[in-house]
Amino acid sequence: MLGKRLSSVTQGVDNEINAMRSTMLIELEKFDGIVIFATNFAKNYDEAFRSRITYHVEFILPDLDTRKKLWSRMLVAKIPLADERDSLLNQCAELSDGFSGREIRTCMRLALPKALMQSGVSIEEATLSVDHLTSAIENVRKSQREVGSNTDTSSKRKFAAKEALIAKNY
Repeated sequence: MLGKRLSSVTQGVDNEINAMRSTMLIELEKFDGIVIFATNFAKNYDEAFRSRITYHVEFILPDLDTRKKLWSRMLVAKIPLADERDSLLNQCAELSDGFSGREIRTCMRLALPKALMQSGVSIEEATLSVDHLTSAIENVRKSQREVGSNTDTSSKRKFAAKEALIAKNY
């Protein structure tokens, strides 16, 4: 929505996108209040939008200690583990370098069902192992490579208010 306007309009949908962006700019000019935008692609903002944003808040990707805390919050105590918790947290924090809180959460969403399906026992007896989590981390990395990543892992920077919310609320 806040991306650069299309210069070579070839389809009707392109006209609609440009019209929506123009309408948004007009509404921003008239609006008297606070608007919060969050993006992983700040460089793609149209300059017309960028110039209307008074404050830009940069959120840096979590460092090792913060990733460990995120893993700890998401790996709640009620999840039965096949491995020692601290060791698991350390490994996951190391392996998830360059991940945002959302990507760590995605790893958990991939690993938990896998542990249940592979257990071959009842749900009550299933345990989450480092292998489940490592596989999930590898899947997220593979997805980043194949689909494209909105995470700049070289500079470890990301513009997303969601990161602070995940770290605080998850």
